[in-house]
Amino acid sequence: MIYNLIALLLNFVLGFLMISDKLFWAIGIIPLIGVLGMTLKFKKFSKLTIMVLLVAIFFGLIGIVQGFTPHYFYIIMNFSALFAILFESLKKVFFAVISWGLNAFAIGYLVTELREDMTMGIIIGIIIFIISFRDIVPTMLESKNKEKEK
Repeated sequence: MIYNLIALLLNFVLGFLMISDKLFWAIGIIPLIGVLGMTLKFKKFSKLTIMVLLVAIFFGLIGIVQGFTPHYFYIIMNFSALFAILFESLKKVFFAVISWGLNAFAIGYLVTELREDMTMGIIIGIIIFIISFRDIVPTMLESKNKEKEK
């Protein structure tokens, strides 16, 4: 749980420093408040949430170095983190699909903006979404096994 809180704090502070338009930063804070609430309520450690929050900051910093303002990227990745913590807490596959879909869209968007090549961004987004099935399928199988046991 402490790692979730550290990742949230880093995302909050570095997001404030990265995002020049504070309206976008304020919108990006909304899902972070939800992640904080879910973390404190369920007291769960979520590797996926930490990964999404740190990727948002790391890739956002890379975007700034390349001359890209990561406003939308920051917001989308923070919503992805919110759905990731909902997935970890409630074990609903629907939340995992939304989280990974937003993650794939955001990184595809970042690649498109940095490379100015829509095709490459779409390909990267699709690859990331396909990789997400490694996380989604075991949860689906686990929930089906629980249903069969009842």
